[in-house]
Amino acid sequence: MPLDSDLVVIEETSGVPRVVLSRPGKRNAISEDMYVQACRQLGALEERGVRVAVLAAAGPVFCAGADLAELDSGFNAPVELAERLRRSPTFWIAQVHGGVLGAGIALVTGCHAALGDADAWFCLPELGHGFYPEPVIDWIAGQGVGRRWLHGLAVTSRRVTAAEALANGVLSGVAPQGRPLADEVDGLAARLQAAWPSLRPLLTPAPERIHTPDAEGNRTHDRDRGEANAARLP
Repeated sequence: MPLDSDLVVIEETSGVPRVVLSRPGKRNAISEDMYVQACRQLGALEERGVRVAVLAAAGPVFCAGADLAELDSGFNAPVELAERLRRSPTFWIAQVHGGVLGAGIALVTGCHAALGDADAWFCLPELGHGFYPEPVIDWIAGQGVGRRWLHGLAVTSRRVTAAEALANGVLSGVAPQGRPLADEVDGLAARLQAAWPSLRPLLTPAPERIHTPDAEGNRTHDRDRGEANAARLP
């Protein structure tokens, strides 16, 4: 099946490579096509030896989680992409603005660090769609986020602020009011580049099999990838 084009793009205008989710009309809900394209973009940067890169998004919502039209497929594309990021030999920084819904929170916590706008917000709204996000909660909790807090979000479907997300380990930091988020992210990337000899051992891969797209864009399970330690910044 042919893939929709340009769902995930690379931008390098600031000197720090950014992989940008580019499906704003669907609030960047992660489809299988987006997952395949994102894996290709991640792999391209890794093959170039990029040390630090940024996951960003176009439009007013960072990520609305999974594409609800594909729920019956049994493949949780945003969680799989989060796992792919977590196991990458590149250090990934999430540049978080706007809303982050459902498994989009997994995508944020799959990055090794995450900086957010002060106006960013987070929500687990799955009950309103007729199901409970237990697998998503399990994965996020595995990255050090409190399980009880996550269940509280899921049963109430309430929106939480960037400050609360920071306090509970979803974000690593929040940009000060009036300071462009991209500048904060670029500054962190520069500091990480300078500290690379100390940082690199945290990302040393060990063999692990995960979903990867083949040349035709199909998901496979037969490629060894490195398991990175969950090297999230405090």
